[in-house]
Amino acid sequence: MYEKAQIYYLNREIQFCQKQKIEKEYILVKEDGSGIDTLMVPRFTLNNSDVFSDVPSNEPLKPTPELILKAIKWGMILDIDYRGDEDDTIAGHHRVIYPLVYGYSKKNKPLIRGFHLKGWSVSKSGPVEKEWRLFRYDRILNVTFTGSFFRLAPEGYVTSDKGINTIVAYADFNDIRNLQQKLLNSDKIDTKDKMTLNKVSTVKVSTINFYTFAFSNLFKNNVIKKKDLKNTRLTFCKPLAESEQWCVILGISIDSNRTFKVQTEKGKVLGTFTSVKTIMGDAIEKEHITNIEGKTEFKAFIFISSE
Repeated sequence: MYEKAQIYYLNREIQFCQKQKIEKEYILVKEDGSGIDTLMVPRFTLNNSDVFSDVPSNEPLKPTPELILKAIKWGMILDIDYRGDEDDTIAGHHRVIYPLVYGYSKKNKPLIRGFHLKGWSVSKSGPVEKEWRLFRYDRILNVTFTGSFFRLAPEGYVTSDKGINTIVAYADFNDIRNLQQKLLNSDKIDTKDKMTLNKVSTVKVSTINFYTFAFSNLFKNNVIKKKDLKNTRLTFCKPLAESEQWCVILGISIDSNRTFKVQTEKGKVLGTFTSVKTIMGDAIEKEHITNIEGKTEFKAFIFISSE
């Protein structure tokens, strides 16, 4: 029988292989009394940008202060191998983070305040998601730029971090969005996928409770934010079973007339669908779209991965 750590490393290798096929899109989900508020994290595709020539995506690099500062400045989502105080593994453990504040402790040790999206916690003996963590720079073994960017501040973010004695840099989200917009305007990055899925048998998704995508009320419960709609890919799909509801998958483009199963990350099959139309979110207002083949309301899913 495998132990937790062994299973973690097996899963990590599988995820690494998958990442070579299609880069992940990381999404933060917060539950509150009124339902689920989803902060969409648009993924940008680098388009021969010299800005990031020194940090190619999906390539492990040795950490440097310059790399961390660049990640904070541009809003780059990082994949790190980290060996904490209580970690007895030589290779450390895998974390995916937003680096948000960089500075020094009272003992002049470099520190990073990060929002920990996914990864292994030694202290909790298992995987954890969406937590604030303070990382020691000298315990980061390597850094990989995921090819994805963040542009929204996670809940609880403050620039005056009490855990860091001397702050060198922090994420300014106005600057981050302006810098990313400049890259967009100069065609250095593209909001669309490098490839549209055209050979797909299964799409794994996260469901959005308490929300129906409706053209008459797109921003219900603040699930989709108007400012982020233009960077959100939408694929509308019809079910094979006539009794089922049409759906929209947020975050991916799929060629029309492709039939595939939709299932949750845990493997529960939600139905079989055929893709009908893919658009970028801003086309709804620009092209005055009010329905897709006469349908005005859809079940909403968030894309995770495909097979």
